[in-house]
Amino acid sequence: MIALLALLVAVAPAEPDTSELEGLLDDAVISGASNGQESASDAPATTSVITAVQMRALGLRSLDEAINFLALGMSVQNPLHSVELGARGVLLSGDYGNHVLVRVDGHAVNEQWDGTAYFEQGLALPLEAIDHIEIILGPGSVLYGGNAMLGIINIVTRRAADRPGLMLVAEGDLSPSQGFQGRLDSSGFSSPGGSARVGAGWAGQFSLFGQPSSLVAHAEYYAQNGPTFLFGPQSGTDGVTHDFGPRSLSPDVWGGRAGYDTEVPSLYARLEAGEVTASLRLASYRRSTPYMNPVNSAADFADPDSYERDGWVQMDLRWRHHLTSRLDTTARVYADDYGYHYQNVISDAATCGVVLSGPCKTGIDGQARWGGVELSGDYDWTGSGTLTTKLGVEGRLRRVSDASFLTDVQTGADMGASSHAPILEHVLSAYLQQRATLLPRLHLNLGVRVDEDSRGGTAVSPRAAVVLDLWRGGTAKVIYSTGFRPPSLYEVDYSDQIQVAAPHLESERVRSIEASLEQRKGRTHVMLGAFRSWWLDMIALAQLPDRSLQYQNSSRIDNYGLEAAASAAFEPLTLGLTFTAAHTQQEGHDLSVAPQVFGNAYVTWAFAGAHTASFAVSAVGSRPADRAFDGNFPTTPTAPASAELRLAFAGPLWRGLEYRAGVDFNTGRTVPYVAGPNQYEDPSAAARPAAELAPTVRLTGFAGLQWRIAP
Repeated sequence: MIALLALLVAVAPAEPDTSELEGLLDDAVISGASNGQESASDAPATTSVITAVQMRALGLRSLDEAINFLALGMSVQNPLHSVELGARGVLLSGDYGNHVLVRVDGHAVNEQWDGTAYFEQGLALPLEAIDHIEIILGPGSVLYGGNAMLGIINIVTRRAADRPGLMLVAEGDLSPSQGFQGRLDSSGFSSPGGSARVGAGWAGQFSLFGQPSSLVAHAEYYAQNGPTFLFGPQSGTDGVTHDFGPRSLSPDVWGGRAGYDTEVPSLYARLEAGEVTASLRLASYRRSTPYMNPVNSAADFADPDSYERDGWVQMDLRWRHHLTSRLDTTARVYADDYGYHYQNVISDAATCGVVLSGPCKTGIDGQARWGGVELSGDYDWTGSGTLTTKLGVEGRLRRVSDASFLTDVQTGADMGASSHAPILEHVLSAYLQQRATLLPRLHLNLGVRVDEDSRGGTAVSPRAAVVLDLWRGGTAKVIYSTGFRPPSLYEVDYSDQIQVAAPHLESERVRSIEASLEQRKGRTHVMLGAFRSWWLDMIALAQLPDRSLQYQNSSRIDNYGLEAAASAAFEPLTLGLTFTAAHTQQEGHDLSVAPQVFGNAYVTWAFAGAHTASFAVSAVGSRPADRAFDGNFPTTPTAPASAELRLAFAGPLWRGLEYRAGVDFNTGRTVPYVAGPNQYEDPSAAARPAAELAPTVRLTGFAGLQWRIAP
């Protein structure tokens, strides 16, 4: 790996008159690390930038695909549901993305009930609205508060001046059905499954109230059905015969042929008028899998009435004003509404918890509404950018509630609803960041934030970064950063017959130190880095002396590793690669699901007439499954190493009409998630079956058209 990185620098074209200028032009400008524009080489974090041009050339159709094929240090695992995201060897399965902060044009997408963020189609942001994506590794709570523990994904949408006019999009894909644990055979092509996406957008510039203004708006509808997989057979291991519903192989045997479904309508709009920017996001995300509730040993197999659904309304209004030549101020108000609904059908009436003659439906509803005000100022002490101070305060109110329900499917009668009264909570924050160029080659970035949260207490988040320009194009960084996550409402407040509420939970915390060395020569970039992080007060279920369960700050994670990245452009060829190797331990064993070795590489060839051909690969090492250390299986369930390969073509067709098409193949058959009712085995049982791992989509062909009608 190191030899290959060195080779990329050595073979860069010798163009002494232009290489320095090209290097400056190719040094990406990011805004997410310091909440203000700066070059990636100066940013107080390890970053990578994914552009819309790259995503189109490689045939990438969602955020999780962009991360897997182009990002440094992050990887995605897909259980045929909402995907899970990890960074630098840490992935916390079942967290619903609440350890990564996702921002769209400066607005946090993570909701305030559970901190949820999605990274696949569930991001619910029209793809054509995106200009670029900034991947910022490491804790980032210093400016943004909670959830920024693994890193920050900062999405910047396109400007009206870039591609004005009307844009129409139609795209789809097909995948063959698969056999047990992802096996491919010729019969799979007779009943393929797939997805379709249609969208429309408009961008334009005009005058509003005498101010130069612009509007960018995109709407999209995405739907997926299949492909199907063959699951099972499995029988319950609790010694009781269960009814797994009418779609299972037989009433008492879990399994059969089933697929998964997704539906995502979304709208995003941003209006700029002079110094004022307003944005609006409306979206819904509905999905289902054959195993909606993997921990309920009697849950029905593949019932279409078992699903999850999220809904969002997000509004943001921002006023930026140059008060003086050295002082910029920003005032921001925002308001969000989020709703969550989960339901699961259980045909085995004996496990419904009440006396019924037929199936029941159980689930939970969550609701969060929040709004806030943020005021900040940036002062340039010298007028040249060598000494700047950012100071800000933020106040937020949120109203959160949830309720569980149990319904008789035959009669529709409510058999046991329980709800918690809405809770009004607050978050008060203040942050300070100081950037200074002490010497021409020495740059400092120091910051601290204090958050006082009704749920999780007080958190102090410092950061310190030193950037040293070693020689022309050579940069060294040393960074210390921190992050935290307040507990969710469910972790703090939920209680039932076996679980006790935990009102005194504190926030999870992480501390990280990293160092890197970067070299730029012309349009060639090489980076080598090392990192070390300590995760403290991690929230986990613990058993009390009376055998009841309660969430407690009882776990910790130790993590360290190495990472590398390289990219180069030798017209008409563009290529890049990343590599991460980590060692992560939680309570004396490897962290489940999280890949410890992973990386990606791509090459793009530009043809005459703006056509491109690209080949990309995303690879991960073996990963222990989610029940590897507590499922008592006879052999440790492990997903083997695998690689996903993608070949894509893109280019113009006629008068603003563009195409892209390609094929994706995954060498792996399974992902590190135990599927079906057998999540745990009795360690004293004489015969214990091996775990069944969830399959992965092996082969996909896709094609799409984009038509821009310029004004």
